[in-house]
Amino acid sequence: MDSIHDNFGPRAEQIHVPPISKDLQSFVEKIWTSFVNKAVSLRFLNDQFVFNHSVFEAILGDHLKITVSSSKYAMRELAGAEGAPQPFKAFVARTKPIPLDDERNFSATLIRRAIIDVARGHSPPIEALDLQGGAIAMHPKLATLLTPAMKLAWLVPIFVRQTPIGVLWGIRNTALTGPQRKQVDWKLQTLFEGISNIISYELDHDRDDYTGRRSIEKIEENSRINHILHRRQAPELPPVKSLYAYSYRFRREYRLDTSYLVPSSGGHSISIKQYLPRDANGAPINLLMIPGFFCNRSVMDRMAMQMALKYRYKVLSLDVRGRSRFTAPRNKRDLSWTVDDYIHHDFPTALTWIRERFPDERTVVFGHSMGGMIPMFYAGSYGAIGRLLGRTGLPDPNERMAGIVSLSSPSYVDLQPDMVLVDLIRRGASLLPRRLASRVMTKVLSQTIPRSFRTVDLNRFFTLLAKVSKTLRALSFNLGTRLPTIKDFVGYEQITPPEWYFLMEDVFCEESSKVVFQFIRSQLGERTFVSFDERIDYTEDLRNVQVPIYAFLGSKDTLAPSRAIEHGLNRMTKATIRTTTHKQGHLGIIMHPPTVKRICARAHEWIQTL
Repeated sequence: MDSIHDNFGPRAEQIHVPPISKDLQSFVEKIWTSFVNKAVSLRFLNDQFVFNHSVFEAILGDHLKITVSSSKYAMRELAGAEGAPQPFKAFVARTKPIPLDDERNFSATLIRRAIIDVARGHSPPIEALDLQGGAIAMHPKLATLLTPAMKLAWLVPIFVRQTPIGVLWGIRNTALTGPQRKQVDWKLQTLFEGISNIISYELDHDRDDYTGRRSIEKIEENSRINHILHRRQAPELPPVKSLYAYSYRFRREYRLDTSYLVPSSGGHSISIKQYLPRDANGAPINLLMIPGFFCNRSVMDRMAMQMALKYRYKVLSLDVRGRSRFTAPRNKRDLSWTVDDYIHHDFPTALTWIRERFPDERTVVFGHSMGGMIPMFYAGSYGAIGRLLGRTGLPDPNERMAGIVSLSSPSYVDLQPDMVLVDLIRRGASLLPRRLASRVMTKVLSQTIPRSFRTVDLNRFFTLLAKVSKTLRALSFNLGTRLPTIKDFVGYEQITPPEWYFLMEDVFCEESSKVVFQFIRSQLGERTFVSFDERIDYTEDLRNVQVPIYAFLGSKDTLAPSRAIEHGLNRMTKATIRTTTHKQGHLGIIMHPPTVKRICARAHEWIQTL
C-alpha cells in the first residue's frame, strides 16, 4: 500500500501548496498566454474545437487569480495588453485573487489533490465542472465572471518539477458525448505533460520565453511520444532524430525521422523528413511532399500525417535549399539560388535518394503552389534540362514518378489580390515587349539590391516581431484578419491564432532574391514562367508532361487563381488529368482540416488507380 494514502498520509485538505520561486514565476508569466492559446486550439478527431474559451488561474503568492484568457478565434493578451478591446479589459478587471486557504476555492482543493497524485508518480487529476448546474459550489468571485455561454468546464492543474503553478480551464457551451469525454482527458493529459516538460527544459537551458511559447503552441496533442533515438549520418552531418510515437487519432504507431541531409549542388543540401507507419500499406508507392514559395515543409505536416497514418503510406517531406541553416552552404557568398536550382538539382537529388532507399517503388509527388510547379516543370522540361546541364543521368520522370498531386500550383504567376500597386506595375510592364521588360527588370534588380541582400527572410522578420513584444505578436493576427494579409495572401478564413503564429514563426522562411525576381517577372509577363536565363520556357514545355496529374484548385485562391492553373493543364495533352475544386484559399487548401481530409481521401483513391 502507498504510504501517502494509508493512515500515515495526510488528507488533501492538510496539504500545503508551496510557494513558487521567483525565477519560475517570472518565466511562467512570460509564456502563460500560450497555455490558453493552445487549449482553445484543441480539436476533436472530427476537427471540431474542444473548447470555446480557456482561462489560466495562476498561483500568485498565497492566492489564485485568473491572469489570461482566450476564446476560440479572438485570442488576446489580457494582462495589461495595450489596445485590447474593452470587453476583455473588463473581464480582467473583474477577476479577483482568491486565497489558497479559502475553503470555497475549488481550484486550490484540486491542486492539493494533485500534489498527492504527483508525489505518487501519477498525473494530476482532470476535473469536469457543471458551471450552471450548481453541482459544485463556485466561489462567488468566480461565479460573477460566468456568462450564459459558459456551461461546462474541464480543469487540469499544471505542474513544473512537482511544483504546482496554477490551473488551466477549458470551457464549453455544449455537453460532450462519451467518446468526446475520453478525448478531452487524453488531450489535456498530453497538454499537461507538454507544458511541464517544455518549461523544465527552458529553465535548464536557454530560458527563452519566445521558444517556450512556440513549443507549447506546437504540442501534438493527438500523439504520445514513447521514446526518441538519434541515428548517425555522415560524420560532418548532425544525427537524425527519430521519434517513436503512438497516434491517438489514428490508433497507430509510427516513426518520425528528422532530418536526412543530402548534398545537392553549389554547396547546398536538401533536407528530408520521413513518416513511417508501423504497418505500412505495402503499396509499391511512396509519397514526396514539397511546400511552396517562402514556406518550409512544416506547412505540409497535416497532410503528411493524414496520408501516413490514415492511409499508411511512407511519406517524405522535402525542404529544398535555403529552407534551414543545414541546407545552406557554409560560404555565405554562395547564398543565392533560382527556381531552376530547385528544378534542375534539388528535386532530382530527392528522387535519386528515394530510389536508393526504396528501389522497387515509384513516387507520387504532392506539391503545393511552387512545390507543385517543381515536379511538373521537371517532367515537362526534362529533355531541355539534360541538354542544358550536359547530363544524361537525371532521373527519368516517367520512370520514377507514378503521379503528381498538384495543390494550387499555377503554370505562371497571376496574383489577383485587390491591390492598386500590383495592377499599376502590371499595366506599366505590358507597355513593353516581354523580353525588353525582363531585361529592364534584371538591370534594376542588379543595381538596386545590394550584394548583402541576396535573400528575403520572412521568418527572421516575424521572429523579431514576436520577440519585441507579445502584444505585437497578438496584434499581428488581429490586423491580419482585417487587412489583406490573411484574406488574400494566406487564404484561410478559418485560421486560428495558433495556426497564424505557426505560419509566421515556423513556416514562412528565407527565399532567394533571384527566386522572388522570377516570380515577379512571371507576374508581369505573358502567362509564362521561364528559367532565370530565359533559355527554358517551363510553361510551354508542359506539353511534354506524361505523368498523371491530379490538380486540386481553390475557388477562393487569389495567389493561384484557376485560370493560371488551367492554362498549364490545357497544355498537358499527353497526360491523364483529374481536377477537383475546393472552397478554400491558397494556404487553406493544405491547412483547413476538413479540406485536407477530403483531398487526402480523393488522392488515396486516385493513387490506387495508378
